[in-house]
Amino acid sequence: MTERGGAVGLAPEALDELLVAGVAPAQHLERHAAAQDLVPGQKYFPLPPAPQGFEDGVTVVHHPPHTRGSTTTPRGAADAAAREARNSHNCDARPREQGCRGKGEATVATTVNTVTGAVSSDDLGKTLVHEHFAFGYPGFQGDSLGPYDREAVVKTGLEVAEKVKAHGVKTVIDATPNECGRDVEALKEISERAELQIVCSTGYYYEGEGATAYFKFRKALGSAPPEVEELMMTELTQGVGKTGVKAGVIKLATSKDEITPYEEMFFKAGAKAQRETGAPIITHTQEGTMGPEQAKLLVGEGADPGRVMVGHMDGNTDVSYHMATLAHGVNIAFDRFGIQVLVGAPMDREREACLIGLLGMGYEDRIMLSHDTVNLWLGRPLVMPDEVVKLLENWHPSHLFENVVPVLQNAGISNERIDAIFTENPKRLFGG
Repeated sequence: MTERGGAVGLAPEALDELLVAGVAPAQHLERHAAAQDLVPGQKYFPLPPAPQGFEDGVTVVHHPPHTRGSTTTPRGAADAAAREARNSHNCDARPREQGCRGKGEATVATTVNTVTGAVSSDDLGKTLVHEHFAFGYPGFQGDSLGPYDREAVVKTGLEVAEKVKAHGVKTVIDATPNECGRDVEALKEISERAELQIVCSTGYYYEGEGATAYFKFRKALGSAPPEVEELMMTELTQGVGKTGVKAGVIKLATSKDEITPYEEMFFKAGAKAQRETGAPIITHTQEGTMGPEQAKLLVGEGADPGRVMVGHMDGNTDVSYHMATLAHGVNIAFDRFGIQVLVGAPMDREREACLIGLLGMGYEDRIMLSHDTVNLWLGRPLVMPDEVVKLLENWHPSHLFENVVPVLQNAGISNERIDAIFTENPKRLFGG
């Protein structure tokens, strides 16, 4: 990587790696344009000066001017004006030159709910933005041969905490949805004993792998949408059940190649909860699809794009897919490092090449990194074939620091920029 015009530049030798990994230039933009009303080939608001190797190869697509606050949204001018007044201190999807806060500009600390209480966004420190101390697919609760073992969850959590703390991590966002074994009291015990800040989630998983019957039935009766809104708002502002532990982020998820009506119900509720509380939204995308569509839906529902992180974007190494998502002003996460081949995932070297390319294009303040590790599977122990075990050998919470960060450093990305990805970007996600 080289320095050019204040932006990170891509060295010529890195371009070959991008092309081998399948990172696509501008001709593939058309595939994603329909998701957000972009015109292929049109240059919107400019990025930093084009890095070496990209001057002629990639069409610049950035924030379209009709995002948050637009009076053309279905909610109308009055609601748009109210949203703008409520969130005027936040970074939105406007171009930098019109006032959107960028890296290096002044920030205002905000309050973040952790499982042990509120902290300032200034105190988040190095953050892993999407992990699971424990996770179980809905149905594990009924398997009497694999009963829930809270002591095992805490023991595993303490081991994970020590591993990440050794790399300077101060905060972990646990992205476990409500129906997938979330135990906020276990997370609180881990946090207190390990002296690691943990942020828990409120939300439900995508339709194909979540517990759908409960709210589907209630949706058919007409009561589900306000009930989901009430659930999220209560967990964010009062706490989960009688625990007193407040959720700090909203978790949403979509299926492969579609956002089902069931999933859309949660997205609309999540956007409303974010408008009311300011809590960040973090998402699950399935097999590298629906990133732009998620962003468009959330922004259209009035969510602050600066507090949205579209997750698992590293399931797709087509750079135009990432640009089409980023065009809505949201953040994206390369948060499945270590998962290879399974669930349609690319190899890590392909993720790294795509990530390096996006950093070279000036998106370093809009990207976050994590693993999506499941450190303890709930229910009976999983038995995995040897081939799968080999593919997942680096799927652990230290992988980024031990194996991926050195690749970024070798590509010429400075330690200062890498540190900002782990510290400043999560802080901005929480409005700080």
